[in-house]
Amino acid sequence: MPLLHLLFRSFFLLGALLVFAWGRPFVLSPSFLAAQKAPLAQPILKDYERFMNEVASEKALHVTLEKVNHYLNAIVPIHDAYQYASEDHWATRGEFLAQGGGDCEDYAISKYYTLKDLGIAPKTMGLCVVHDRYSGVWHMVLAVRPPDSTTLVLDNLSFKILPFSRRTDLRLEVCMNEEHTFIIDTKDRWQATERPLNFPAFKQMLKRANVEKLWK
Repeated sequence: MPLLHLLFRSFFLLGALLVFAWGRPFVLSPSFLAAQKAPLAQPILKDYERFMNEVASEKALHVTLEKVNHYLNAIVPIHDAYQYASEDHWATRGEFLAQGGGDCEDYAISKYYTLKDLGIAPKTMGLCVVHDRYSGVWHMVLAVRPPDSTTLVLDNLSFKILPFSRRTDLRLEVCMNEEHTFIIDTKDRWQATERPLNFPAFKQMLKRANVEKLWK
């Protein structure tokens, strides 16, 4: 088995073992919950807490991915300029849930942190900036690399999860996570890149996410 596949398998298995070993239910931080003033923030966050405890017991990775993708995609999109008076605000998961919506990058970020909390290693996920070949617009999706599988795409515009190789409508620009920046080549290899990451909103989001205490 190729070394890369062994590493990905190890990351996934370690994350899953930690979740089952802890065996703790997800409980929202009372201080975080109390600080949310948006009208629907409380019920949305409480339902998210319910969802996390429900999906945490799921052992099949593909089912977990489907459930997370479907749950977060059901939240209504809201454009950044309307919500934050900014054209390019990358919301943390807590901000996205409390506001009850967001742009494509906010869905991808929320899925990333949701799956991370469920034991999926950050190294096996990437926030990917893509260009839609048909509409001509820029978009963001979440790429997930399960062990012994091709890269999968979780897209807020689709409830169906497909391999990246089948998303011929998307041209990849770059992917990023907390640890590095990379591209996915035509052979589905994740290749680190040294190209400058010109996304200040991503760095700002990481800073806010690192201090955001969603769970008790």
